[in-house]
Amino acid sequence: MEITIEENGVVVLLDSTPPPEVHETGRAAAAGCPAAAIRARG
Repeated sequence: MEITIEENGVVVLLDSTPPPEVHETGRAAAAGCPAAAIRARG
């Protein structure tokens, strides 16, 4: 897992190989975030 803070203050949390059991939860969190602060890629 990698955590970085971009110049604009956005925190980026990367896990290049999240376990399959968390995929749907991550997508749901991204879709339901009212501030669009969560993005799921891949």
